[in-house]
Amino acid sequence: MSGPTFSGALHKLNKELTKATKTISSDETFRAVVDKTQGVMAFDAVKKAVVKATSREAGPPKEKHVQFLLHATSDPTINIQDILNDMYARLRVKDATIVLKTLMVFHRFMRDCPTSTRIYQRLFPSLHEFRIPRFLDDSSNEGMQASMMVRSYAVYMEEKLQVVRETRFDYDQSARDSLAHIDEIDRKRLRQDLFAFLPQLTAAYKCTLRDDQLLQQTTVAAFGMVFKDTRNLYQALNHGMLKLLDGYFETEREEAADVLKLYREYLAHTTEVEKVMETGRDLLGLDEIELSKPPATFLGSLERYLEALTEGAEPAR
Repeated sequence: MSGPTFSGALHKLNKELTKATKTISSDETFRAVVDKTQGVMAFDAVKKAVVKATSREAGPPKEKHVQFLLHATSDPTINIQDILNDMYARLRVKDATIVLKTLMVFHRFMRDCPTSTRIYQRLFPSLHEFRIPRFLDDSSNEGMQASMMVRSYAVYMEEKLQVVRETRFDYDQSARDSLAHIDEIDRKRLRQDLFAFLPQLTAAYKCTLRDDQLLQQTTVAAFGMVFKDTRNLYQALNHGMLKLLDGYFETEREEAADVLKLYREYLAHTTEVEKVMETGRDLLGLDEIELSKPPATFLGSLERYLEALTEGAEPAR
């Protein structure tokens, strides 16, 4: 389904300008004015879309406005940085609904933008924009409750950006792409990448709605965004661990130590992800997912192998 375009919004004006251009086609100054006018009007439409997508109305950002902005990032008459600057300004508004919806639009930019690489390159130098640890909407009890999600979500977005910058890959995007990527990279880079994105998973858990929080449409929508990432990241972690464990008992001490540390982290994250999945079932109406766990004795086998390598003994392979 094609999204909204600027040509539709400016159709009438473009017709008149085209006629005028044909009449005095030799006037280069007039052509420059035409181009500048079209760009200004298109940008004005984008500014309005930013405000409408991040309105005070409860719930997720309206899809038509998000789609408009996504297409705007590919429009040659629009400066992406101008769009982002308008979005950053919305993060400074003392309204939890507006800020949550702004974070969700940023999230959609990273996930669905046809020029996501350009978006990331623009966002990397502006990580500080997401640092709002003292944000508080004290206008109401609901605002104060939603403020907790704002702070957690902002930390998560910063971690997400840091992971993509470090690993040069977006592991939470598509499970299929992530698993294929894991199969292609070598074991050393895989270990580095898994260690790199574990903090993102930890930040995601803090976006889970707590029992004592008031459930609001906007906070539930924000949780839904992070939930999708969490599911994909855990699938990547699970697939990566299986690859690293395959051949573990033939590895040298340094690699074995890394894999064992990752495996312990993996067990802890499995417990946390189970809680997130339960919340997803309750709030998002998803089917129950039971995560498989290896036998408890397996950890002991991994530990004994590393101990033997450390002591210089010949481990049982």
